[in-house]
Amino acid sequence: MKAKIRSSRRGSAICHFSISLILMGALLAGCATPQAMIAIKSPAEIAGRWKGTLLLFGKGETPATLRIDSDGTYSFKGSKYSETNTFRIEGGKAITGRDKDGTITLHAGDGKRFLATQNEWGTGRFTLAK
Repeated sequence: MKAKIRSSRRGSAICHFSISLILMGALLAGCATPQAMIAIKSPAEIAGRWKGTLLLFGKGETPATLRIDSDGTYSFKGSKYSETNTFRIEGGKAITGRDKDGTITLHAGDGKRFLATQNEWGTGRFTLAK
């Protein structure tokens, strides 16, 4: 009987993870018109203070800010996650993270720009703060 309970809990965890991935995909897809990715050529193109939301795997959604300097230094700040590091531009994307396994991509459409972030901890979407 215990084996069935453990199996059921494991199945439930897999189901919750799958639902989280589907919801995350819907969040990144946006609500209306698809917004095209624009190749980033230099850190200066995305420098500034950006505000948005991080969706952290297993921790939920949290408001956050992303500060990017023209030298390639960036800083995420949120109530559940923070990171400061540098990135390099490769293939039109900013490659981030301690292990260089995250990305920042620039998107535009309908006269608006936003940054999408992704790494092993979660995903995010940021608009330039005014």
